[in-house]
Amino acid sequence: MQFETVAWAVASGIISHVLFNRLEPRGLKSLLSLLLIPPIIATLAAFRFPTSLEVAAASYLLILGIYFGTLTASVILYRLSPFHPLASYPGPILCKITRLRVGYVACTGQQHLYYKQLHERYGSYVRTGPNHLHINDVTILPDVMAYKPFLRGERYGRSRIKGSTGSLHATLDPEEHAQRRKIWERGLTSSAIQDYADALFKRVQQLIEILEIRRGVPFDLSGWISCMAFDFMGDLTFGGAYNLMDAGKDRMASPPQTMTHMVSLKREVVANVPWLEAFAGLIGSNKSIRKLRKFALHSVLARKEKGSSTKDLFYYLLDEAGSGSQPLSFPNLILESTLAIVAGSDTTGAALSNLFFFLLTNPDVYTSLQAEVDKEFPKGADILSAPSSNIIRSMKYLNAVINETLRLRPAIPSGSQRRLPKGTGGIMLGEKFIPENTTVQMATFSVHQNPKYFAPSPEKFFPERWIEEGPGHILNYAAFLPFSYGPTNCVGKNLAMFEMRIVVCSLLQKFEFELAPGYNPSEWDDALRDHFIFVKGRLPVVIRTRG
Repeated sequence: MQFETVAWAVASGIISHVLFNRLEPRGLKSLLSLLLIPPIIATLAAFRFPTSLEVAAASYLLILGIYFGTLTASVILYRLSPFHPLASYPGPILCKITRLRVGYVACTGQQHLYYKQLHERYGSYVRTGPNHLHINDVTILPDVMAYKPFLRGERYGRSRIKGSTGSLHATLDPEEHAQRRKIWERGLTSSAIQDYADALFKRVQQLIEILEIRRGVPFDLSGWISCMAFDFMGDLTFGGAYNLMDAGKDRMASPPQTMTHMVSLKREVVANVPWLEAFAGLIGSNKSIRKLRKFALHSVLARKEKGSSTKDLFYYLLDEAGSGSQPLSFPNLILESTLAIVAGSDTTGAALSNLFFFLLTNPDVYTSLQAEVDKEFPKGADILSAPSSNIIRSMKYLNAVINETLRLRPAIPSGSQRRLPKGTGGIMLGEKFIPENTTVQMATFSVHQNPKYFAPSPEKFFPERWIEEGPGHILNYAAFLPFSYGPTNCVGKNLAMFEMRIVVCSLLQKFEFELAPGYNPSEWDDALRDHFIFVKGRLPVVIRTRG
């Protein structure tokens, strides 16, 4: 009886491994069924004849222990064996066994540094999971980032509510994504962005007035920049909805911003360990997501009540112009609003904050950029006007500073993820074979600091690399990916650049900035967290009005 019990337990463990490998269950019921039903069947099979309840219970516990031990051993041995499709790719042993290692790194917010270290140790192709590869090789970009045969990875398809097909960011089907993107593009054309200029000018002027009353005393510049970006996104998306700057308090983050950060963190952890989502509701980690969606719901309802009098982004999403295109459903509007809140405010706020940090820790760069601003906009010149926008767009050193900031601190540091589906048979990328059912990811932070693409000193803030040429100078534009690449790149790129140029020029024309006494610049990088987007800390500064 003992041998038969062990045999059934071992067999059920191996069978479960095969089923997990083939079915890849994600739902809670599916996971629990595959984990618990086989040992129950094994117990019943081992005890076909009547026996006492105590004996059956003890035997079930024994079978359960042997079953989970066999299942675990089978999984580990296969993933480390030469028979695994990714056996030829180097990487940490723990990562080859489980994605829990990278899930833990995602919790700490240190993904950008972790993947960079892995590439420095193992090379351009690193196995970071049982079926995951991280790649630092831009020559394969056109193949990986095209719609086919690769599809968007699991990290994207996790924003769903009843009755919706997901936001633009969460749409996996290539054709559906292309159709949804067209709706967004109507609201982000050059002419549409010019329509939003007055709203941006108003918010930048409000920021200037807020900073002006804080002259001579330390305050958190990063927090106020983020509030400005959040308020502008509220104007752009909902015709004015947030007004965080009106609160008049120095703070690092407002409640809505805190919600977006918590949602981004949760989503990034689940993106790295997809099966964890089945248990997310059990531990209450969906609370922040529900709060953010409720916030978006109220914003959507308030905007719909205003009607078509405001020509904002919602004007295009709702097709209030009557162009004849299919407007988005109400559930999809909520998800697109959530996307706009996160993608449109946090990313720009982080980029601007990083830019000012780099200026304040690189005096020569600060002086050069200040000189360019003063040349184009001498004292009394009006930056916050439509004609000025054209001048700002052509400022070489300003654009170099922005590009260098986005190179060193890209908005999405862990980059884009793609999956080669089952049934494709695998694909050759250069000299490398990528097996089917493999997820590949290209961490932008790592690519942007690769000396093969940016030299000299790829880790140094050096805007001149975008202007000057010389011996040993390498500037590979194909490796510059702050807004991703291909048909799913950032649809709001032009708006983000427009906003950053206006804010930087306006603040430098008006104020002189310096780091607050006692602030250690190393605290800035120490506080940066990769939660899909870069989440930043405080940037204490002291300002003076320029004469």
